[in-house]
Amino acid sequence: MVHLLFSGEAQEKIQTVLSFESVLDQAIANSYDLQISETDIAISKTGILEARAEYYPQIQGRFNSEYQRDLTGALSSVTTIGNTILPAGTRFQNSANVQATLTLFNFGIRRKRVGIAKDDVGAKNALYRQRLRDLKLQVLEHYTKALQTYHTLTANRETLPTQQTIYQMTERLHQAGESSKVLVAEEAIQVAKSLSEQSNLKAQFQKQLKALSYYTQASYDSDRVEISTLETLITPSDMEMIEANLPEMAFYNLEIDKKRKELAIQRREQLPQLTTYTYYNLFGADPDQWSRSVSDLQNRSLSVGVSLNVPIFDGFKNRAQIKRAKLEIEKLEIEKEKKLAELRREYESTHLVAVSYQEVLENRAEAALQSAEKLMMEERLSVQALLDRVSVLKQHLSMVEEERALKQAKTQKNSALAKLQIMTDMEAQ
Repeated sequence: MVHLLFSGEAQEKIQTVLSFESVLDQAIANSYDLQISETDIAISKTGILEARAEYYPQIQGRFNSEYQRDLTGALSSVTTIGNTILPAGTRFQNSANVQATLTLFNFGIRRKRVGIAKDDVGAKNALYRQRLRDLKLQVLEHYTKALQTYHTLTANRETLPTQQTIYQMTERLHQAGESSKVLVAEEAIQVAKSLSEQSNLKAQFQKQLKALSYYTQASYDSDRVEISTLETLITPSDMEMIEANLPEMAFYNLEIDKKRKELAIQRREQLPQLTTYTYYNLFGADPDQWSRSVSDLQNRSLSVGVSLNVPIFDGFKNRAQIKRAKLEIEKLEIEKEKKLAELRREYESTHLVAVSYQEVLENRAEAALQSAEKLMMEERLSVQALLDRVSVLKQHLSMVEEERALKQAKTQKNSALAKLQIMTDMEAQ
């Protein structure tokens, strides 16, 4: 592949050759969004461990130490009022206990919660794939703009010396009485326009390189960078958008599945839940010294049992939660259809661009070939003194413009094909 250089002097300045693949690799390696997505995936995986914790017994230990003083001044028995216990006597007392609880059966609620956690991991993976694809498309867009500006700037720097030569020759012809002052002024205006356009293009090129720098975290100098053309051997017919493989579809399918599991949990929470419990208690007391009350700790009781919790009425809270879950599922299904329609439209639009630019490219290639042949003919005639040199130089300008237009059409076509490839190459993970 042959790259056009700005000039012979610029050839020595160029130190960096950018290709789309190298820029994309740097962008992926330095993407904050992808790093965030990777962290989100790691976080969501901890949710699976958290959900599985319900399959294990919950064990707690407790130690209480207190000083109790009897303010009645008389012997009395323990008194209870409702849930309040009023013990008698003055003493140091300590208690220690271990309690364990385990859910034996809750109609599959634990299994549904583990399933929700797994779906969340899958959804986070789908978001990562979506962000990766979006990053590739963004880098492609900025790279295409930079490449187009680079081609225009290269053509401008190649034609400027020719325009200056035409101006100088026209001025000499005017001095010899072979050209009018008007033609000299027109050529001077063309030179001035080219110089102004060159400054604008250079500023625009540097701005587009800055946009690429945001993704790659590297700095570029417009005078020291060469942009490689986009190359591809694929055709629009080689690619097909498989909707099931789109990361958006995977994300919405998993989110809908999560909501359906949540709906099932809400319904099953109205059913009885069977749990088992165990309590092991130690107690020690002494009327005078705290240390003796601690050393007096000894087995006091052991309890083992089962409990059946039956929800009876919660003020219609569960009914509202069920209705809310149904509406959220409906909303996600609508959003899924909307996103699918948007992706179809984007794919069809890009496919149309790729096909249309294939025809444009063929026409441009033919025009560039004819322009080159015409230049060769005029150069031969110029040698034979049958045509003036100014005409040959202007034909050279025309040929450079045709080559620039050909490169732009090729860039547009290959950019559209690369976009199609990125959109259709996201295999389901």
